[in-house]
Amino acid sequence: MNLSEFDYYLPKELIAQGPLGRRDSSRLMVVDRKRGSVSHKSFSGLAGYLQEDDVIALNDTKVIPARIIGHKKDTLGKVDALLCDRLSGRTFRALIKPNLRIGQEVIFGHGSVKAKLTKEKILEFNKELTLELMERIGVMPLPPYIKRIPSKADEERYQTVYAKSPGAIASPTAGLHFTKKLLQEIKDRSANIASVTLHVGIGTFKPVKCPDVRQHIMEKEAFSVPAQTVSA
Repeated sequence: MNLSEFDYYLPKELIAQGPLGRRDSSRLMVVDRKRGSVSHKSFSGLAGYLQEDDVIALNDTKVIPARIIGHKKDTLGKVDALLCDRLSGRTFRALIKPNLRIGQEVIFGHGSVKAKLTKEKILEFNKELTLELMERIGVMPLPPYIKRIPSKADEERYQTVYAKSPGAIASPTAGLHFTKKLLQEIKDRSANIASVTLHVGIGTFKPVKCPDVRQHIMEKEAFSVPAQTVSA
């Protein structure tokens, strides 16, 4: 399977830079396999396509503010770091722009947090980066095709309404369209809602470059599946 088989034209003006006013106003493509037909509806009508005992599986991961912006200690040049994997309380594997020299120091959080590049892509901080501290100095890691500056509103809209398990560095975007009202409508139809946790990781930012997509190496991601979901 060649990578070029997935090429298609996507005009830049069709890449939304912000969410719709209502989460469930997005479009829903409905495929009727019996009739062989395709129709385009609103996501708000999803419950109408479900039957009793159908199962909707939702990823309850919660995006953490893993993007931190600071400056180099020596030159004061801007540094943009995405903290991808926690290796210890103070050490992370990170995507860093621009590249740093081994041993170079970076200042974050108006001087309260410092880090040093100890190895390629490895940042060691001067203190443990708790979730509370990351929420103070970090911002939401919006996808690279979103060209605007993250806003306060992204803290809510880049999360699903059922997010509860912190750990993702990108949102499980298919779930962003659900509302609490829609979830209740699904329950009212006696369909089942099951949860899994999969922390979306660095692999979502890693482009496929191999001509044969089967040679692409996927990054590992942490996940858990509750017993009640297994039996749903």
